[in-house]
Parts: sequence; C-alpha cells; structure tokens
Amino acid sequence: MERMERKLSLVAGCIAAVIAIGMPVGYFTVGYRSEQAILRAEAYINARLVTGIVNGNPRMWEYEQHRLEALLENRSRYSPTEVRTVLNASGRVVAESGDPLQWPLLQESTDIYDAGRKAGTLVFTRSLRPLLEAASLAGLLGLLLAFAVFLALKILPLRALRNAVAQLMLARERSIEADEKLRNAQLTEKLLQLEVATAEAATRLKTQFLANMSHEIRTPMHAIIGLSQMVLESDVNPRQRDLLEKVKSSADHLMGIINDILDFSKVEAGKMAIERAEFRLESLFETVSNLLGEKSSAKGLELLFQTLPDVPASVVGDALRLGQIIVNLVDNAVKFTERGEIVISVQVDRHQLDRVLIRFSVRDTGIGITAYDLGKLFESFEQGDSSTTRKYGGTGLGLSLSRKLALLMGGEMGVESQPGQGSTFWFTALLGVGADNPPHDRPAPDLRGGRVLVVDDNDVARTVIMGMLQDMTFDVAGVSSGQSAVAAVQRAAAAGKPFGVVYVDCRMPAMHGLETARRLRSLLLERPPEILLMTAGDRDDMLAQCEATGVHEVLAKPVCQSVLFRKTVNALRIRVETATSMPQVHALDKTGLAAIHGARVLVVEDHDLNQFLVSHMLAEAGMVVDIAVDGRIAVDMVKTRVYDLVLMDIQMPVMDGIEATVEIRKIAGLQTLPIVAITANVQAQERQRCFDAGMDDFLGKPFAKDELWHVLTQWIRPKAATTQ
Repeated sequence: MERMERKLSLVAGCIAAVIAIGMPVGYFTVGYRSEQAILRAEAYINARLVTGIVNGNPRMWEYEQHRLEALLENRSRYSPTEVRTVLNASGRVVAESGDPLQWPLLQESTDIYDAGRKAGTLVFTRSLRPLLEAASLAGLLGLLLAFAVFLALKILPLRALRNAVAQLMLARERSIEADEKLRNAQLTEKLLQLEVATAEAATRLKTQFLANMSHEIRTPMHAIIGLSQMVLESDVNPRQRDLLEKVKSSADHLMGIINDILDFSKVEAGKMAIERAEFRLESLFETVSNLLGEKSSAKGLELLFQTLPDVPASVVGDALRLGQIIVNLVDNAVKFTERGEIVISVQVDRHQLDRVLIRFSVRDTGIGITAYDLGKLFESFEQGDSSTTRKYGGTGLGLSLSRKLALLMGGEMGVESQPGQGSTFWFTALLGVGADNPPHDRPAPDLRGGRVLVVDDNDVARTVIMGMLQDMTFDVAGVSSGQSAVAAVQRAAAAGKPFGVVYVDCRMPAMHGLETARRLRSLLLERPPEILLMTAGDRDDMLAQCEATGVHEVLAKPVCQSVLFRKTVNALRIRVETATSMPQVHALDKTGLAAIHGARVLVVEDHDLNQFLVSHMLAEAGMVVDIAVDGRIAVDMVKTRVYDLVLMDIQMPVMDGIEATVEIRKIAGLQTLPIVAITANVQAQERQRCFDAGMDDFLGKPFAKDELWHVLTQWIRPKAATTQ
C-alpha cells in the first residue's frame, strides 16, 4: 500500500511539473512565433513601399530623407512598440521612426533595391516585453492548475485504492452488511475498473495456489492408495484387512475432493478444454450404475433411468464431463435421500440445425432445500447450511464445478426444491447428433403388441419401466405386489390373452420376487410367461438362487432401455419358439452347429455389452471367439491367425467396418474369408454399402441366437473348422 502511495505521488508530481513549466513556455513560444511572423510580414510590405519611393526619385537618399521618415511615422501608429530604421548601402541610418524599446527585442530586416541593385536595408525592431509579461501570467495560471491536478491525481486514486481494498476484504468475509453496502454504493467508473482488476488478480492467485496444492497432494496420495491396494492383495489377517480397507476408502474419498479442486482451478483459469467425440448416452447411465448402484441399493433407494423417445442414442460431446456432472448430482441425491427413489431423466429441449440442446435432470425424494439456501447453492465452497455439512459432509465444490462445466458445454444449471419434498437438479448441454443413430428400439412385426406385466411396489419405478416398454410397442400392464401379479396372470390366461413376459422386482413387501416367480410357475399354465427378475443387488448371486424357479433372466437395476429391449425380445422369441409346432429350422441349426464345433470366429465390435452378448451366443454354439475393438486391430489379427468367420460391426472408432473389410480383401488368401456385417442400420443402402465393400452377409441388430447360428452354419465350412 505504501509503495503504491509513493508511486502515485511521484506520478502526480511529474504531471504537475509538466503543466507548471509547459504553460508559460508554450505560451511564450507560440507568442514569439506569432510576433516573428507579423514583423516579417510588415518588414516585407514596408520594404516594397520604400523601394517604390526610391525607384521614383533616385536622389531621395541625399536630399529627401524626410519623405522616408514620414512614411515610417505613418506606419508606426499601428505598432507603437516598434522601431523602424532605413539604412543605406553603406549601413548608415537614413531614416528612423518609433519609440525606445525595452529588452528583450525581436528584429527583422529586409533589403531595399534601386534599379535592381541593393540600395539599403529596412530594419524593424520590436520589444518582447509585453509577450514576456503575458507568459509570466500564464506561468502563474499554470502553477495554480498544476497544484490542482497534483491534488486530484494524488488524493483521488489513493482514496479509490483504499476503498477497493476495503471492499475486497468485506467481500471475503461474506457478511450481509458488506453485501448491502456493495449493492448501495455509487461507485465511479475508475473505482469499478480498479475493483475488477483487483478481483481478477485475486482469482488468478487463488487458482494458481489451488492447482499447485492439488498437484503437490496428488503425488503422496497416489502412493498411499497404491500401497494400500498392494497390501490388501497380500496375505493379511481380517483385522488388518478391515483397517486397510478403511484407509483406502478414506484415501479414495480424499482423492475425489482433490480432483474436484483441480478441475475447479482449471475452469477458473480458463484452461478446461471441452472434448467433442461421438458416444452413446447409454454409456453415461452405465457409468452411474457402476459407480453408485451399490451405494443407492445399500440405502434401499430405487435408481431409475428415463429417456424420452426423441433423444438421439448417439451424440457428439464430452462424455467424461457429462458423466462427471451426472455422477455428482446422483451422488448428492443418494447422500441426501433416506427413502424413495432417484430418477435420472433425459429429454430434448430444442433442436439447433445439426445439434440438440439436451436436458438432464436428477429428481430425488430427499430432504429438500430452503429458499434461502437455494440462492447460494451453486457458489464455490458453499453448502445449504452448516448443519448439512456436519451431517452429510462435502466441500461445497461439486455443484459449483458442475455448473461451470455445464456453461462450458453451452448449457446452464438450475434446481427446483422444497424442504421435505425432495429436489430436482437439472442442467442442459448443447451436443451434436452422432452418425450412429439407428431407429428407435422396435421389435420384429410378429412380436409387436406382445402382452407384458410389470410387478413393482414402487410406483415411480413401475411407471418408468412401463413407459419404456410402451415406447417399444408392447401391450403393458402393471401391478404393485406379488399377490396382484399372480391374480393378473391367472385372469389374463383365463381370458385367452396371456402375458408373454412378467418383470418382477426382487425386493417387495409381503411377497418378494423369488416367491412371486415360484407362485407363477406353480399355476401350471398351458403357456406360462417368461419371468425376468429385476434386482438392485448382486445379479450373479440372484442368478444362482433362480435356478429352481424357472426365471428366464435377471436384470440389474437400474435397467437401461437397450438391455430391457434386448432381454424382452429374447424372452418373447423363446416363448414363440417353444409354442411353435415346426421346429425344423432349429433342428437344422443344431445339426449344423455340431458339424462346425470348434470353429474360430473373430468378433469386431467396440461396444462392451455387444461384445459380451455375441461372445456368449457364439460360445453357446461351440465356437472359439476372439475380440477386436476396432477395424485396425481386426486387420492385424487376420494376418496372424486363421479364422473361419468374421463378424464385423460397421460404426467403430479408428477404422470402421467398411474400411476394415476393404483392407482385409486386399490381403492375399483372404478374398474368400466369410465376413458378416452386424449393424443397427438395416436400411437397404447400408446393406448395399456392406456388400460393395466385400462382405458376404448381413445381420441387423438386435438379432436372436437362431439368426446368428443360421449364419454360422451357412458360411462356415465343416472341413475348415479348427480346434482349440
């Protein structure tokens, strides 16, 4: 502060000195040049007059000097401070007129000519004393003005600087009185600029500090987490394992806080880059389910996904940052919700040429937020109130960081809440529409309108599952208990309109899911429905318990739309195939599969779930399966290993299926290798594009086992089958 005052005083003194010296000097300089120009002009004019008189009377120099004096006296009345002198060729004064002058003097001379030769000189002399007196007066005025400017430049900026520092300190204390003063203060433009500059400098310093500290802490934290994991993998007793798991859990939690701080500092410094890459929105749901499904299930909460039909399946944007926001909002919802459900919804707000503004919302049935706390909810390092921090923990950074990320992605963030009635946090993001956007999930025509029943005691969960099934063109009914499900299945069978699939929640009061499945199987119906259990717990553990109940499949909650569609179609197909009286196709398929048992198949697919599904179908058919996650890897693999068939996805990163097929066909000896396209785009032009690239057949997603098996028996030659 003292250094700033000294600098301001020095600057003000310099400006005042310039004004005090510059005014008289400038005034005298301008006046001098003006007097010089006027005197030069008058000397020139009078020299012309004298020359005219001399030319008319050559003897004037000796006998008629009085005429020259009269001429000079007649002109002198216009300039009483001048002395006008005429000199002859020898320098003698011929005539002179004027008053005595005071120093300093300004003098101008002009030659006089007679018949083309120099006959003398006309000299004008003028006193600069009046100009000097006027310049002195200007100097006095300059001193007064310099003093005034010095005071203004010294006092006003110092006062503004002190006010800015005081305002910054009050703002940091976050007191209500400081906020009121800040809102009511009438600040000048210079003070506002100074406050903005000070705030920006403070923000940069804070951001740099946070980034440096975060990086410094991450190094030892990495060692703590890594070493804890290494010890956990060694032979330790239960007591030590429990303590180490607590250490690792605490370290992981602390690492999450550090990551939030680092991201926050990047956003504040303007160094956060938003990626643009194509991805499927369903992958975000899988991330949420993997990270928070077990946590929500442990609290007895229903975690639900709801995507409206007009939302594109594939979009272009930053999947990592979108997932970061959603996970943060869902994690908060789980933290502040003791019972009920959490619903993650996705819908399109509006279309903008080739982009869409998508709204994501997370609705919970938790404690809610007061109107006062809503006002500061998205501020950095803030939470609703101190009691919330004590009970639930947290840094208050997550929501502020999420809002900044939403703004970077062209959207915004908000919240709607009432105490005791839950909250709905929402944000929007401007995303591109991906190229891999197949038509909405629709079953084959023979399966549309199939009757299905949803059994769940949670009204919201039941409604969400029913809505997804209705969008898939199924005829859907719903009940809230196992007893109601048994009665509904009986009534439907008696009416000749049986249910094809029944979805049963595992965790229900009175009659749980497994008991409901046993009761349904004990009805001994002519055409019993396929039963799909839905569980938020361990899916593998539930599968082991389902062996004796006739359950077709177990779906892990929260249920994604694509998984629900695929499992439903598979269940309905099994039901149709069981009921048909002409199983020749399946008999042919099984015979063919036995003949090609042990054939090696390369599956080229980038989607994890599709890899698992296709690999499972092939393994069930007795095939040896290899996986390639993109076309470039597939080309390298067929060069080093003999395959009997290649199942080629079309939309993939690095190298797509079309380009990969063209490259494979260029390899010597692989022109006849069977390559079958597997894609969700079943349009005629897509089929033709695959055939033009050199593919042999085409499977449209989703496809059933019998369709895949038929392709295997058609294209794999038994004599070419290899052994493991």
